Amino acid sequence: MRSITGFAPLSRMWDNVFKRSQVQVLEERLAKATATHEEDTADLSQRLDLLQRRVAFLFRRNEKLSEQLGFLNEVAIREAVGKLHGKEAAEQVHVHSLQGLCALLLPKNMPLRQREADLAARQSALVEALATPEAFTAFFGLFLGRLTEYHVGNRRALAHIRKARAAAAEVSLHLGKKATVNRGRVIEAALTQIRTLEAVVCQDSNQKEEKDAEGVVAVNDLEPEDIRVIPPAYWAGRFFSGLIKYLRAAKGGLIKLRAHLAEPDSLGIALLAAASAQLMCVNFELDGRGSLEVFPDGAVITVFEYKSSPSGFSKGKRQLAARLVMLMWAARESGAVPAGVPVTGRGHLYLPGYARIRPQELALEGGNMTISIASI
Repeated sequence: MRSITGFAPLSRMWDNVFKRSQVQVLEERLAKATATHEEDTADLSQRLDLLQRRVAFLFRRNEKLSEQLGFLNEVAIREAVGKLHGKEAAEQVHVHSLQGLCALLLPKNMPLRQREADLAARQSALVEALATPEAFTAFFGLFLGRLTEYHVGNRRALAHIRKARAAAAEVSLHLGKKATVNRGRVIEAALTQIRTLEAVVCQDSNQKEEKDAEGVVAVNDLEPEDIRVIPPAYWAGRFFSGLIKYLRAAKGGLIKLRAHLAEPDSLGIALLAAASAQLMCVNFELDGRGSLEVFPDGAVITVFEYKSSPSGFSKGKRQLAARLVMLMWAARESGAVPAGVPVTGRGHLYLPGYARIRPQELALEGGNMTISIASI
C-alpha cells in the first residue's frame, strides 16, 4: 500500500505540469490571435481611410460636375429665353444703388439727353421717399428683429438691442425736420449704441460653434430662415456699416441725408427692400433685365429668374415675388409710373426640363402680380 500511495505527490506534480503546458499553449494561441486581430484591424483601418479619401474625392468631383451642369443649364436657358423674349431678357443685372434701380425703370430707346434728365428726376423722387422717419423705422425695426431672432435667450445681447431700439426711436423724431439743438446729441448717442451693439452681437455669435458660412457674405438677400442659423458676424457688418454712414449724414440735415442716399454705397437699397418687401439686402440681382411698359390704363413690369436645377423651384418663386414687389414700389415712388395708374408685375421663372414642372400662372398679392413657370 505504501508503495502505491507514495506515487501520489508525483502524480499531482505531473498533473500540474500538464495543466501549465495547456495554459502555455492557450496563451500562445491567444497571443497569436491577438496579433492577427491587430493586423486585421490595422488593415481595415487603412482600407477605411482609403475609402473615405475616395468618397471625398468623388464628392468633390460630383460637386464640380454639378456646378458645370448647372452652368450649362443656365447658359441653355438664357439662350432659349433670349430667343423668346429678346436679348435683354438674358442679360444679368446687379443693382447696387438707387440710381441703378431707377435706370432699370427707364423706357427703351430714350434719347440720351432725356434719359439723363429722367434718371436724375426719378432718383431724386425715390431718395425723397426713402429719406423719411418711416423708411428708417421700417428698416431698423426689421434689422433688430432679425438680430433678436438669432439671440433669443441671450440676455446681454437682447439688452443692447433694446437700447439700440430706444435710441433709434429718438433719432426718428429728428429725421426730415429742420435743425434742432438736440439732433446732433441724439444721433451721436444712437451711434454709440449701434457700435456697442455691433461689437456685442458679433462677438457673441463668434463664440458659438462655427458654421460653414462660405459665400454668406456675398449673398444678395438673406431670408429669415437663413438669418436664424447664420451668426450675425457673417452678415450683419454691412448693415451696421450702412447705418453708421446713414446716421452721420443725418447729422448734417435732410439735404446731406438725401445726398448720401444717392451714393452707390448708401443704405438706399436696404431701406427700399425693407419698406417694400420686408427683405434684408444691400443689393440684389436680376437674372434677366426685364422691362417697364407704361400704358394709359396701366403699367407692366417684367422680370426674369433662371434656376439651374428643379430644386430651385420654391426659392425662385420667392425671389421673383420679392423683386417684383421692390420694383413695383420703386416705380410708383420714383414717378416712373404716373400717380393713379395701376401697376402689374409679371415674373418669368425658367428651369431645366423636368416632367413634373409644367407652365403655370400664380396670382400673388391680390392679383396684381403673376409668375409664370416654364421648363426648358
